[in-house]
Amino acid sequence: MGRKKKLINNTDIPQYAIERFARCVFDDIRAAYEDEEIQKEFAEWQAEQASKKAVLKLHKTTRAANTAALVVYFGFFFPLGPRGLDSGRIFQPLAK
Repeated sequence: MGRKKKLINNTDIPQYAIERFARCVFDDIRAAYEDEEIQKEFAEWQAEQASKKAVLKLHKTTRAANTAALVVYFGFFFPLGPRGLDSGRIFQPLAK
């Protein structure tokens, strides 16, 4: 005997309404999937999404490299002691 799948419905919409809607649009989705023009548009959309993803990845790596370069730059030219900038190298307290 086959077990019935437990449906996941985390919305306030009743399950019967979701199933009824799915039955209504299923044939339209199938027809759209078989249409060559829609498949072509979908392939173009996928290519556009892939290029956007590649650009975002490039920006992330560039931003990380720039951040690392700034950390090295400021660490070299503005060395911080254990108390930060007030470690005695830049600001000298008045002697008593």
